[in-house]
Amino acid sequence: MAFIAAWNEYMFANIPISSDATRTASIGLQALIGSHSTDYGMLTAASVIMAVPVIVFFLLIQRCFREGLAMGGVKG
Repeated sequence: MAFIAAWNEYMFANIPISSDATRTASIGLQALIGSHSTDYGMLTAASVIMAVPVIVFFLLIQRCFREGLAMGGVKG
């Protein structure tokens, strides 16, 4: 959960970053939304590309995550 929260930290990245070269993925995703028109195909593709690392990371640590939850429920 902490990884996902850090990955999606929008406000912390939005305030100090003013350069296009140094903005994060979530800020770049927000830049795809236009004020009058939005290309929803590009927005969806960028959202999927942004979600892939989080999904892969979860799949890699899934076993440890389950074991940690199971051990936390055992008393004694």
